[in-house]
Amino acid sequence: MPYNDLYIYTPIGRRSEEHPDNITAIEVVQMLSWIEDSQVVVHVNCPGGTVTEGMAIFEALNGSDKPITVIVEGIAASMASVVMLAGDEIIMTPYARIMTHCIKGESKGSAATMRADAATIEQFEATMLIIYSQRTGLTVEECRLKFLTEEDTWFTAEEALALGLCDRIKQDNKIKPEPTLAVNDAYAFYQTLAAVLKVPNQKKDMDFEKLKNALQLGADVTEEAFLNQVADWRTKAMQVEGLNAKLAGFEQAASQAESARIDALIAKAVKDKRITAIAVPVWKNLFTVNAENAAQALEAISPARDLTQFSATGTPGEREQLALLTFDQLDRSNKLERCRAEFYDLYEAKFEEKFGKKPNKQNS
Repeated sequence: MPYNDLYIYTPIGRRSEEHPDNITAIEVVQMLSWIEDSQVVVHVNCPGGTVTEGMAIFEALNGSDKPITVIVEGIAASMASVVMLAGDEIIMTPYARIMTHCIKGESKGSAATMRADAATIEQFEATMLIIYSQRTGLTVEECRLKFLTEEDTWFTAEEALALGLCDRIKQDNKIKPEPTLAVNDAYAFYQTLAAVLKVPNQKKDMDFEKLKNALQLGADVTEEAFLNQVADWRTKAMQVEGLNAKLAGFEQAASQAESARIDALIAKAVKDKRITAIAVPVWKNLFTVNAENAAQALEAISPARDLTQFSATGTPGEREQLALLTFDQLDRSNKLERCRAEFYDLYEAKFEEKFGKKPNKQNS
C-alpha cells in the first residue's frame, strides 16, 4: 500500500541552530512529491510558526492536484490554523483544539520601519481573513472578530465544527464503559461490606438480609458462604498490585526494544545516506506518531546521489544527471556554474522554476 501520510508535528519556520526541528515549506513540497498515492493525509499537531513559511505550506497543499485530507490530532494553533484549511476535508479528533489570534510581530527600528512592518502584517492578515472566510462562509469582518483577536482564542472540536473550521469529528471507538466492579475495586468493596457487618450480634442477621436484598442474592445464600466469597475477592484484589508491577516491567522492556529497533532503522538510513543526521529528530517524531508508516516512508527513500561522480565535460550523460537536480541542489553541489556554462537552456529552466522568471543573459 503506498505511503500517503504527511506529518506537521513541529513548529513552522526555517531551520536554525535554535530551532533545528522546524518544518519548512520546501520539506512539505518534497514530501508531497514522494507520495505516490492519489490521496494525501496531513496529520497536524502544531503550535504555529512564521507567517511567510506557513503561507508557503498552505499554498503547496492548496495547490496540489492530489486530494488532501487534514486530521487535527492535537492542536492547530496560530499559523497552523491557516495551514490546516488547505485540506479538501478537515477532520478533528474529539479532544483536538484550534487556536487563533492576530499576527504578533517583533518590529524594531525607526518609525518608518515599524509603519512598514505594520502595513505588511495587515496585508498578511487580510489574506488570512480571506482564507478563513472562504472556508467558514463567514464574512471577512466576522472572521476578524472571531479569529484575529489580540488574545488567544481556543476552539474545541465541537465549536470548530459549528463555525465551519472542520468538516467532521473523528469518532473515538477505543473508550470503553467502566465495569461495575473492577478487580482492583474488590478490596474496597470488601472493606465496605465488612464495615456494614461489624454491628452488634443481635442486629447482624438483619443487616445481612439487607445486603442480600441490595445485591439481589438468592434466598438460600448463607452469611458464611457470602463472607467466604468476599474473602476470596479480597485475596484476588491484593494480587493485582503484583500483577500490575509485572505488566509495567513487560511494557517497559517492550518499549525499550521498540526504541532500539527505531534507532537502528534511522541509523541505517543515515549510514546509507538516505537521510541526513539533521533529519534524525524529525524521523523520531514520525515514528512516535505512526511507526509503521514512518518505517515504510524511510525504506522508500533512495540513497543520496554522489555528485562527485559527474563527468568533467559537458556530455549528454552529465546533462541527464544535472536535470534531476533542483536549482538549490545544483547551487549547493557547486554545479550551478557548470550547468550555466555547458547547458544554458537547462540552467534557464531551473532558474525560471526557482524564481518564476527567466534569467537576465547579460548578468549570466
